[in-house]
Amino acid sequence: IIQRDNSRQRFELWLDRENCSQQIQALTDDCSPGSPKRWSGMDIESGLARVCASTTETMTPQALNYDLTDHIDFRKGCYTGQEVVARLHYKGESKRRTFAARIGQENATEAGAAIFTPDGSTVGTVLNQGIDEEQRPIILIELALKAQTQTLLLAHDKNADPITLLPLPYAPMSELAGENP
Repeated sequence: IIQRDNSRQRFELWLDRENCSQQIQALTDDCSPGSPKRWSGMDIESGLARVCASTTETMTPQALNYDLTDHIDFRKGCYTGQEVVARLHYKGESKRRTFAARIGQENATEAGAAIFTPDGSTVGTVLNQGIDEEQRPIILIELALKAQTQTLLLAHDKNADPITLLPLPYAPMSELAGENP
């Protein structure tokens, strides 16, 4: 059993395939399994971006907030894309970041879907989707920083329900707004 958060709400259970039915049955008195959509929702609320097939090789670690969540360490050894990623870190600043957001019930979406402004400009991409505690849909999006104060839509339709950005637990707004901390 691996505890995944400090609030003791998220655990992974790794089992031996041969004995898993008995082990799960023994644990049901003290705990209950959660839904995969809620697990994804908790990742979103934590600002933890998961790369999938439709978003592979389309974003920098900084756009995924990996520099803010200690997924990448600029003081340690080698990693894929080190030269480009380090150059952005030391000589520039990311113009894109990851945000959590709430969407309307009717707005089903998939990873890789575009985020639009009412004028039809594409300003971001859906990374992950899940549900919050109240079973409402939430998404994690990679977004141009300049668009964070604009109306955001999942569909290229001015009448679509707007996306509402949610706070993330790890980054001060000054970093998300592109200001130097």
